[in-house]
Amino acid sequence: MKDKDLEKKRYNERAFKILTKDNNLIPIANGIDAVPLILRTPYVEYHKLLKKICFENKDVLELGSGTGQHTGGILKTNANLIATDISKFSLEVLKKRYKNHINLKTNICDMENLQFPDETFDVVASAGSLSYGDTRLVLENIYRVLKPGGMFICVDSLDDNFIYKFNRFLNYLLGKRTYSTLCRMPNLKKLGLYKKKFSQTKIKFYGSLVWIAPLISKIIGADRTLQFIDYTDSIIGTKRSAFKFVMLSKK
Repeated sequence: MKDKDLEKKRYNERAFKILTKDNNLIPIANGIDAVPLILRTPYVEYHKLLKKICFENKDVLELGSGTGQHTGGILKTNANLIATDISKFSLEVLKKRYKNHINLKTNICDMENLQFPDETFDVVASAGSLSYGDTRLVLENIYRVLKPGGMFICVDSLDDNFIYKFNRFLNYLLGKRTYSTLCRMPNLKKLGLYKKKFSQTKIKFYGSLVWIAPLISKIIGADRTLQFIDYTDSIIGTKRSAFKFVMLSKK
C-alpha cells in the first residue's frame, strides 16, 4: 500500500504539471508521437491491433490510463471506452484532453480490484501498466470482466534482459520507481500465466538492442537506428533479450 500511495502521488504531481494556471492543458504529444522514435515499433503494433479489435458498439476498458497518452487510439475506433486509473488528477487531465468524445467515461479504479460485473467488456487494454499491480490479481480481474471471446491487449516492458533489469534497479535507487514495480515487471514466466489462462495468446517481442540506441543514434541518426533495431530483432529471434512486448489474448 505504501508503494501504491507513492505511485498515486507521483502521477498526481505529473498531472498537475500538464495543467496551466487557468486550468487548461499544456500541449503535449499523444499516442505514437509521444514515444521516442527508437521505441515506436511495438506501439505502432499496439495501435494497429487496437483498430482491429475495437470498433463501434464494442465495450472497452483501459487499465492505467494515466493522462491518456494512448487513450485517443481507442476513442478513434468509436468504441465505448471506460478509462481507469488510481490517480484522480490524471483522469481529470484525460477528461479535459478528450472532452469532445461522447464515447468516453472515466473511473478511479485499482486494477487489482476492478469494480465491474463479470463479463462486462469486449476488450481490455493496457499500455505500460502491468507492473502496477500483482500479476495474478490483475490477470484474474481482467479475465473476469471480459465477455466470452473477449480480448486483452497490452504493450509493456519485459524484465528478462539483465541490462534492462539493472537500469530499472538504478531508477529505483534514484527514487524514480517503487520496489513493487520492480517485482511485478512482466517477464516470460508471468506471461506464461496468461497463456495458461486464456484460450489463445500471441506475443511479439521487440528491442533487444535498444540499450545501445543512444550511442549509435548519434552516429547514424534516429531513423536508421530504428531500422537497425527492427532488423536485428527480425534475425536474432528476439524474446528473452527483448525490451518491449505486445500481447493479444482471447478468452
